[in-house]
Amino acid sequence: MRAMWPTYMQLQVQLDIDPMLHLALYQTAQHATAYSLSFLLCYVMYTQKFEICERYRAYKLSGESDQWPWESMSKQEWQAFFRRSLSFNLMNMFVWGPSIPVVVYFATKFGL
Repeated sequence: MRAMWPTYMQLQVQLDIDPMLHLALYQTAQHATAYSLSFLLCYVMYTQKFEICERYRAYKLSGESDQWPWESMSKQEWQAFFRRSLSFNLMNMFVWGPSIPVVVYFATKFGL
């Protein structure tokens, strides 16, 4: 497998993309990848009920319940909660996260 970064840098030259926009696109892709992989890791850790995760989990220390929210809620409550959480996370990942470098890009480009 060849290195991604040189290929990605050549793409900037080939498409004549502004360096600041190029950096913003890279940051967005990097952020979305890291966020998605961390969600996947947490999903596996919590749904597989590894003993070490169960022993030291923070939710258990709150004293509310010995069960995870998806175990203690009804199916309808959990689905509504999950959809709401997912929409917030997707908004953070694909709207608010990328908006920062885009604002910086336009501020730099137009001298604001």
